[in-house]
Amino acid sequence: MQPPTLRNTNNNLCTEFIPLFRIDQDPGVAAPVALARVGLLPCVPHDPSVVISINLLDFYYRIRRHAPRLGVQQFVKALCDRHEIAYHRYLRDQFAQAFDVFLAILREVDTRVKGVLGRAEPNWRVKNSCPCCRYKLPGEPDLLIPGFFAIDGNFSMKRSAAAGTADARTFMSDYRVDDASIDLYANEDAADENVRVDTLNEPGEPGDDAPPTPCTLRWKAAKADQYKVTPGMFDQTGIYIAVCRHGVIMWFCEMRKSGELAKYPLGLFARIMDTGLAPLTGAADIGCALQGTLSRSSLGPRAKELGLRVRMNSFHGYGHNRLCQVTEHPLYIDGFGLEDLETCERVFGRSNHVAGGVRHASHFHYLQFIDFKFVHRTRDSRSRTLGTFLCNNVTQAMQIIDEYEPVLETFKSSRGLTDAVIEGWRLEEKAYLEALKNEPEEDVLAMDYVEALRELDTLKYKVDASTTELEAGFIVFNPEDMVNASRGTVAKRATKKKKAHTAYMAALANVESLERVLRIDVQWSPESAEYKAALEKIRLRDYLRAVDRLELLMLQRMFELQKTHALGTGKCLHARSKAIATAVKNYNDAAKDLTPPGPPVDFSMLMEWTELQEFDLLRLARRGDVRERDWSKPVNREAAVKHYKVKRAHEELLRCKVEIRRLFNSMRDEEADLTRILADLRGKGHALVGEVASLRQRRLAVNAEHMARFARLRKKPGMAHFMDGCLVPVSRDGSRPPSPAPSDPVAQNPLLDEADEQGSGDELDDDDVGEQVLAVQDYIGHLDN
Repeated sequence: MQPPTLRNTNNNLCTEFIPLFRIDQDPGVAAPVALARVGLLPCVPHDPSVVISINLLDFYYRIRRHAPRLGVQQFVKALCDRHEIAYHRYLRDQFAQAFDVFLAILREVDTRVKGVLGRAEPNWRVKNSCPCCRYKLPGEPDLLIPGFFAIDGNFSMKRSAAAGTADARTFMSDYRVDDASIDLYANEDAADENVRVDTLNEPGEPGDDAPPTPCTLRWKAAKADQYKVTPGMFDQTGIYIAVCRHGVIMWFCEMRKSGELAKYPLGLFARIMDTGLAPLTGAADIGCALQGTLSRSSLGPRAKELGLRVRMNSFHGYGHNRLCQVTEHPLYIDGFGLEDLETCERVFGRSNHVAGGVRHASHFHYLQFIDFKFVHRTRDSRSRTLGTFLCNNVTQAMQIIDEYEPVLETFKSSRGLTDAVIEGWRLEEKAYLEALKNEPEEDVLAMDYVEALRELDTLKYKVDASTTELEAGFIVFNPEDMVNASRGTVAKRATKKKKAHTAYMAALANVESLERVLRIDVQWSPESAEYKAALEKIRLRDYLRAVDRLELLMLQRMFELQKTHALGTGKCLHARSKAIATAVKNYNDAAKDLTPPGPPVDFSMLMEWTELQEFDLLRLARRGDVRERDWSKPVNREAAVKHYKVKRAHEELLRCKVEIRRLFNSMRDEEADLTRILADLRGKGHALVGEVASLRQRRLAVNAEHMARFARLRKKPGMAHFMDGCLVPVSRDGSRPPSPAPSDPVAQNPLLDEADEQGSGDELDDDDVGEQVLAVQDYIGHLDN
């Protein structure tokens, strides 16, 4: 066979420009194999005429890992500029085809490496990728909540329905839960209403099959319009993910032509239980409704048996009604620690960098680059920040304890309070709120009756006025009346009188029906005591509706403020502020009509409110005695929050101690395993020696970073004893004697500790830096708008 000869023709992408490059092709060896052996990948499998350097593909691969927004087209254009040739679309296609092959090779090598490391069993990744969650050790203290995960949907990861239809390839990802597994739960029925989840109004939230609650209603109303309507142009409308509390991706599934239907979290719950990860506690934006959906579904009995349940996450929890907060908010749940479970929002902040590149991609490339991003995050980016996560949480917990505990002790001693009394306030508040959930039916009917009487009086006045107006067309007082009372005018007045009389008779029938229901023999008058009492309740209802409107606008404002870095938000905020000012006026008008009057608010006061529980206090203020109860007093409420934060901080310290111990021992055991396996492979002359050695070197570098952070934390005042209790070698399940601890990175490199001390502030990974740079670019680019 004639050996292939490559010549630079100045119209393709080569990293080495030489006149002639001869490649020897052995008999029986295909041309692509011969090219790959010298570091070149062909763009087609047969009779290649264009090849790409593997070094160049690897260079783009590493750039793309840290800059996901850099697409193939932009990179190829840069290469064309570098080599001073004109860009053509076929050059981009050639490079993209070679890059697909390069990624496929990497995936195959990774699969083989997993085989020699004993990591090829199903679900090995999700069971072992986060040692803080899964690397359990003997002698650990029992945690009230064994583990956490967060779930949420992301609508940024849309894909056009008309994109890439010619590419029929299928991409298999260990991170993806297939559509068939999700659709098993598409027709889960509600307990009583027999409502099909998939036929509910789109897009909705998980838990839409549940009866409406104040939480679900306010959440949907607060959503932006673009999230309430699913555009028909998209096939994938986003992804739905499950992620552990440390930010390690567990699974994702595709949302197809829908919003966040209940089948997506149910499918992920089923996968979690099938894999044996339960007991776990998850969190969602409307965890209260989703827990009800899970309980009523076919997964309910199994989830209860395995200890899988759903709560609300911290930030979104403050958007729930107060009764839901005092029951479900993480601040009040024993064992939650300082975990906010807003992890999905942080994951989306980084994965959104991929969104622009997959919007018009084929389904194969859509999944390939989502998987590419998640693999990079799990293996490199997030594994490097596990130590930072734990050290920051320990520092935060210590700061809360040091700051709040002395204040609390002084407060309790000055008022003769105990922890039990403070925690009893929440139970009292909960009991009070539960008593207010529903108005008595007789009160509702009485208010309806008074409103019907008021409507009847208004319509009677209109009937009398229209009758007088009609008769004025027939009675002639002077010649001008004859001219004005034309035939058309009389007909219009007759029609007006007829409509008024019809409405009056309908209102009269409504009044008589309510009188029969309420067994009223003598019609109430404005002077009667019953009428006045019902009228006061109507004013109270109007007041509460004004509070609801004001709360809704403030909730929308909170969500917009969260995204003030997004373009175009300023105008929306300005319009919302005007609406809030109008709602404030309506609220104050309604508050004045109460007996006693409700507390007034002003615009500046609302702008300082950060928690929606303030609005629940406005609702409760209609009863004079409630403002005198201990749990409603601002100073007591503030002290109670500090009490729960201190309690959660102590729980966080216990959890972090367990997780640091797990991370330390997993590093020690992994180093020993990799060293042993590498020595065995070298003795056999195995082809994967280089890959395993590279993996081991990367793990050693990451472990050195973790140990450096632990060493820095240990040097802080009062932390030596805490860290000494964490960094203790332990045999896992007694399977083998303790191996040496991870090498001391400071001993290996004395400058590492000094560098860590200098960089002891907030650390940013590559995605954080990239997002901040893009934010600056967006800001500068819109200064003239």
